[in-house]
Amino acid sequence: MRRKTRVVFVENRPETLGYILTAVEEDGFAIAVWRSTSEALKGLESGPVPDVLVLDLAMRGRAEEAAGSDYGGLEVARHIREIRNLRTPIVYLTALPFSAAHAATRELEGVIGREPIIVMKPAMSTDVLQAIRRALK
Repeated sequence: MRRKTRVVFVENRPETLGYILTAVEEDGFAIAVWRSTSEALKGLESGPVPDVLVLDLAMRGRAEEAAGSDYGGLEVARHIREIRNLRTPIVYLTALPFSAAHAATRELEGVIGREPIIVMKPAMSTDVLQAIRRALK
């Protein structure tokens, strides 16, 4: 039996992804949600690396604030690219202006020779699915 492609969402407010998670799972992907940057870092260190990471670019949730961490979504991406040297495709979700999101991610993705894949919030499930498929190419 063939393994399903594993998509992990890093989002501190996963309730905002409800219908997106359902659509991605119904499309045949195995999904997981990491609810904080610290959970994402632990998951990357201890578990199997996801096939695609869907990352809230500006995430800085209550868990990070309570721990006194300035670690946000961009820092998770930097950790993946620069420290772990992983080529895992990343889809960036953001409510930031597109130009700011592109500027923030262009250098990180350039390390592996890719253009950033950015989906603007509020995101539609079709946009996220299209971005995931693009990331897997």
